[in-house]
Amino acid sequence: MSTEERDKLAQDVVPSAEEGTLRQKVLWVGDWAVGGATGHIPMAKPVDCPEEPDTVWTLYLETSKEAPPSLPMVPRHLHNAFLEDKVHDWNWANGQLRYRSRVMDRPVWLLLIYNDKLKRPRKKS
Repeated sequence: MSTEERDKLAQDVVPSAEEGTLRQKVLWVGDWAVGGATGHIPMAKPVDCPEEPDTVWTLYLETSKEAPPSLPMVPRHLHNAFLEDKVHDWNWANGQLRYRSRVMDRPVWLLLIYNDKLKRPRKKS
């Protein structure tokens, strides 16, 4: 797949203010010490997250808590972000996001994507 084709596909996931179907939020995960580790995979302390996201991306180029990423953004796997797998890398329960990473072991921004078009009942704490 060419870069142009990949960019065209990425444009399809950019949130549209008019459509209101995709929402993006960023979440800072900064405390790795308390969460310990599961085997060799670092685990962060759970962070407050009132709504369950549909997709989680690690924004590994964004490393300053004082400079959150601008939204909306186009996450591109292995270009500016790493697509995380639900259950293996992250999970949500009772208003908290639990995150472990195969690519990070330091504070990082996560991009949370909410797809309102899925029309499934969304858990809220």
